[in-house]
Amino acid sequence: MTDVWNEIETAAEKADGGLFIKLKDGESINLVFLGAPHPIETAFVDGKTVPFTEELARRGVKSQTRVRMNVWRIDDGGGVGILELAVGFFKKVILCRKKYGDERFANSVFTLTRTGEKMNTKYDVLYDRDLNAEQKAVRDSLKLLPLERPDDDDEKHLAAVAEVFAAVSAVKNAASAPVAAPVQSFAPPAAADPFEQRGGVTRDQLIVLARTLPREAVLDALNRGGWKKFSDIPDNQLQAVYDSLTGDSLFA
Repeated sequence: MTDVWNEIETAAEKADGGLFIKLKDGESINLVFLGAPHPIETAFVDGKTVPFTEELARRGVKSQTRVRMNVWRIDDGGGVGILELAVGFFKKVILCRKKYGDERFANSVFTLTRTGEKMNTKYDVLYDRDLNAEQKAVRDSLKLLPLERPDDDDEKHLAAVAEVFAAVSAVKNAASAPVAAPVQSFAPPAAADPFEQRGGVTRDQLIVLARTLPREAVLDALNRGGWKKFSDIPDNQLQAVYDSLTGDSLFA
């Protein structure tokens, strides 16, 4: 059964980006801004940005306000992520919103570019293009991520959830059919052969989903189909297994 987790680990290593948008000097990314911004209070301690706490205040450490916002990584397949910027840099996002107005700002793609490093870091936000009707439909189906500061373990979990949202959105876009958000449950079978052909999902999307679910649920789904690993699942049965794990299943 360890083969299952080896495959999941391989897929995770190939998964792009994680939860937070991170750019290096000279890099750019195309984004669609989602929802409302969320300010957080942080402090710079021992070379790291950490949540600002009462203990830090008592020690005389000064707080710094940063701003988070959900974004859709529209062109690189990264799905929903979180952009976190210092207030000074986020003002450029605010200027774009004022320039284009609320409606066009929400329905446009913007290019975020980073130049410089450390104290010399700068960010630019420039209009790229309008969303088309199909892209607007996908945008409306995306789930926003919580913007409160998670601890390290929560961040890893939310990164996995963000990847699943991206996979679900890809299925919706391709099949124009609703796909339920992943849940941490698994319904028992109501038929002898529930894995009938449904079509739509890929093997990689199934592996990404399995990464966020309890091990027992994943192994149960494989065992009931008579498979030992994901590569054993026939292509025409991938969607049924995916649906059973997300709750949009053939099981009553």
